[in-house]
This record gives sequence, structure tokens and C-alpha cells, in this order.
Amino acid sequence: MDTKAIIFDMGRVLVDLDIRKGLFGLFISDFSDKPDNSVQKIMDNPIFKKYNQGDFTPDEFYKELKSIFKIDISFDEFKFRWCSIFSIMPGMYELVEDLSKRYPLGLLSDTDPLHWNFLKEKYEILKFFKNPVLSYQARRTKPSSEIFQLAAQSVRTEPRNCLYIDDLKKNLEGAQSIGMKGIKFESTEQLKSELLKLGIL
Repeated sequence: MDTKAIIFDMGRVLVDLDIRKGLFGLFISDFSDKPDNSVQKIMDNPIFKKYNQGDFTPDEFYKELKSIFKIDISFDEFKFRWCSIFSIMPGMYELVEDLSKRYPLGLLSDTDPLHWNFLKEKYEILKFFKNPVLSYQARRTKPSSEIFQLAAQSVRTEPRNCLYIDDLKKNLEGAQSIGMKGIKFESTEQLKSELLKLGIL
């Protein structure tokens, strides 16, 4: 495998998230499923997808949520609770730092401006990604082939020479559809093991 660049997903790869915290906890009752599956069901809701692809500003999204979910909170409280679900994924800073010395690194994330601005200020791991591809800026979300093409362009590497790391199978299939290789993230140690097998570590 001729890997010349490595592209990472962000949520549940670089940073973990707990949907039982913050604002997401208000939505769980609307999705009768296991917590691990609930986050994807929430994010697949049309209002969240539209926000992630830049169709709503944060203020417009806040007003939509208040109307749909009958949430009586201020914008400042909404912003705080919206962003209080994250924590750093153990061991990933050191791994990304090591890889950054030998490979161009890309970041491809379905995210919104509030989450992105919060995360880049809070977590130093994001300093290793110079040209992130963010859904709200690209105006498209994974697993569209277009956003994976943008991710390859961001690291100036042909898709066939890119390795993509994500926790969701459907996103890996999107990457593979344009020729990228993929690893499904389960844990930092599992990822290290996969990278060792490929001769990347």
C-alpha cells in the first residue's frame, strides 16, 4: 500500500463525544435506541444535516431547535450546552504528532461553526491539520464523493494514495468509492495495530 497522506475524521476519532451530556441529552428521549446509535440518528435528522452543511447559521439553528424541540434556553446557554459533549480521545495526540512528522495530515469532518471554533480553541491536536475540510464550509456532508475529493485535494495527494480513518462504515465506503484506503477506528490501540500492519508506524 503506497500511502502518501493520512486523512482523519474528527468526532469519535480525534475527540470523543458523549451525547448524554449537554444539549444532546434533551434529544435522547426522541430516539429510542442505544446511546451509541442515537448520536447518528440525531445527526441524520434533517435539521442537523442542514446545519452541518451550512444551510443554517448558528442563530438560525438555535431558533429552529427552540421551535421544534420546545427548548426554552438563551442562545448563550444553548451554545455552552451544544459544545459540552467533547473530550480528547486518549492517546491520539501523541499518535497524530508522530504521524505528522512523516505524512501530510488531513481532517475531514461533518461539523458546524460552533463545534469547530470550540474544538480548535480547546484541543491542541487540531493544530496538526493545516487545511481542514469541514462540511459547513464545503456545503456537503459525508459520504458524498465530492467531499472526499476535497479532502484529497487538501493534502495534495491522489485519492489512491490517501488513507482515511473514520468510525463509521458508510463514511469509509464513501472514501473507498473514490479509491482511498480506509481503516475503521475502534480505539487508539486498535488503530496503532492497523497502522503497524501497513508499515506506517
